[in-house]
Amino acid sequence: MQKSKFFIETLILSLVIFLIKTIDFLFRSYISKKLGSEGMGFYQIILTFYSILLVMTNMGISSTLTKIISEKTALNKHGEAKNISEIALKILSFSSIFILILVNLNLNFITLKIFKDERIFNGIKFLSPCIVFVTISSCIKGYFYAIEKIVNPAISEFLEQFVKIVSISYLIKLNINRDLSKLCGSVFFGYAIGEFFAFIYLIIFYFLQNSKTMASKQDNKLETIKLLKSSFPLGISSFFSSILHMQEDIMIVSCLKKYGMSNSEAMSQFGIIDGMITPLLSFSLTIFSPLVMTLTPEISKLSAIKNHKRTNDIITKVYTITLILSIGISGMFFSFSDELTKIIFGKDNIGYLLKILSLICPIMCLNLISSAILNALEQQLNLLKYNILESTLRILIIFYLIPIYGIKGFILMVIISEFFMCTLTINKISKYKSFSFKIKSLTKPFAFCVASTLIVYIYKFFFAPKLALVLETVIGIMVMFSFYFTQFFTA
Repeated sequence: MQKSKFFIETLILSLVIFLIKTIDFLFRSYISKKLGSEGMGFYQIILTFYSILLVMTNMGISSTLTKIISEKTALNKHGEAKNISEIALKILSFSSIFILILVNLNLNFITLKIFKDERIFNGIKFLSPCIVFVTISSCIKGYFYAIEKIVNPAISEFLEQFVKIVSISYLIKLNINRDLSKLCGSVFFGYAIGEFFAFIYLIIFYFLQNSKTMASKQDNKLETIKLLKSSFPLGISSFFSSILHMQEDIMIVSCLKKYGMSNSEAMSQFGIIDGMITPLLSFSLTIFSPLVMTLTPEISKLSAIKNHKRTNDIITKVYTITLILSIGISGMFFSFSDELTKIIFGKDNIGYLLKILSLICPIMCLNLISSAILNALEQQLNLLKYNILESTLRILIIFYLIPIYGIKGFILMVIISEFFMCTLTINKISKYKSFSFKIKSLTKPFAFCVASTLIVYIYKFFFAPKLALVLETVIGIMVMFSFYFTQFFTA
């Protein structure tokens, strides 16, 4: 019964979040067409800086809270779960307001001294209120996931998307003829409005949910210390990763200029890969995000009751599902790289980048799942070490290869670092847990993917020239996935 409940909840959450992220990605393609490749470069750098601010306010508390509440719920300690959630909310409210004030007092320094480009001023200014909204919202979502109330977080996501799309569309229409700085600012102001509405919704339902539970009489000081102690390794890991990631972004643009590009060309190339191609590949990770959300509390619960056999079974099944889906998705990106970049971004000449990077899509998916498993198994310090090693490797490749090879060095950096991280995480999990995954189980997914790709090329040769681009692509993807997954059911 527990097995079916876990996978049913994961399936429901997967469908909901996949729909939400699909809407979000399609709208992102609309934004990319309005901002252009250079604008998407600024967009990506601002989001990277924003992620650092979120890590500074959160410091791993939301993820740790989900784990702790899952353990207490498994032991029927609901009053203690309520106490620890309220402690977390107080800490995160204070930290997020403090960081918000600090950022706004130093906006000129951030834009002119750190990024050396005044055009990102408006973007950071209008996005900064999201620090408070998103930090507190993520804490409340973590609480709802831990107590297996997934409806409220799902509704908040829909609400956020709806308000964000309406707001940004209206603001872009108002500012379409203004400079790039004001256009970026209007996009991020729309983001802030959407996050505010989701924040208000979650706050209301959190207090309605918690009003039904009596808080336990326990030492809040000890609980606070326990929460901070547990979250510290994850928070430090996320903080260093975010700092290094921002340093990577700044260095990539700088090294592309050393290769011989102008500032505008370097920002455009950065925007194409980091603002268009990589998010398109990361969109495939959306399917696995709900799996990550439910995997962490599930493994935490099983660890609390010492059910190691069940833990190993779940890890094995999750890796198998991840590989089957991700290899199929990789084949789709490879087969329809030119069509997808033309439809989504309106560009003819960047399909080859998607084709090359599509080959590491399964590795990206495995990295996502492996990081969640290590977090659930309380291996945050090892995860911190691996993230620092990966970022150090990326920075070295950026520094030495991009000034010589340009965009080719950029692509090589992405591929090498993903393989490096995957090797480290899976090797650690295999030593910590004896899950039964065999390399030969990859044979069928790869064989079916190759066969599906060949069928797609036959379809494109005979039928595609007669169809409109969008129709050709949709039918082709349906043909490919129909053949790919049919082979698994019949094998």
